[in-house]
Amino acid sequence: MIKIAFITFLICWTHGSHSAQIVFFKSFNSNGEPIRFEGPYSHSAIKYKGLWLHAQPYYGVRLSADLKSFGPNYILLENTNYPEPSEEFVSQALKMKFNIFAPWYSLTETYCSKLTGQALNVPPSKMYFQSSDWKKVKGRKPIGELGLSPNDVYWYARRNLGFKKVKPEEINKDEFSLPIRENQCSWYLN
Repeated sequence: MIKIAFITFLICWTHGSHSAQIVFFKSFNSNGEPIRFEGPYSHSAIKYKGLWLHAQPYYGVRLSADLKSFGPNYILLENTNYPEPSEEFVSQALKMKFNIFAPWYSLTETYCSKLTGQALNVPPSKMYFQSSDWKKVKGRKPIGELGLSPNDVYWYARRNLGFKKVKPEEINKDEFSLPIRENQCSWYLN
């Protein structure tokens, strides 16, 4: 009986104590028009031990208690049977710098959806940057090279990993924002 209780405790401690959560944000330019980088989502983050792991300009990879600065337009996904990122993954990720066009196999640079996708083992695909919003982003686009958009991660998590949308009434409002005029993702187009 004691062995069964201990095994049950271990299963709950390693898998059930922290279900995997990922969040995807929609962004808008200064005119209130949606920014569409290959789909509706422009930023992603994954939860780790109660904090949000994400990559962002000027800061690199970091853990944040809340993501209020990204605005109120988001979708939260959860899978209670999928583990959070490992401590080793997070430790390595926190050393990375932000580069929106980071090569897929770079160990020193990343961007939000590359980070989230690698935490979930989402396979990369070739990138083409066909959205008109990409034309406003400075830098050489790695056309035809491997990568992921937040939309790629979203659909892979939904279709292949069993992630489900969290109902709005079940979301911790302390972690996310009330409506604001402009959010932090608009830096891409300024």
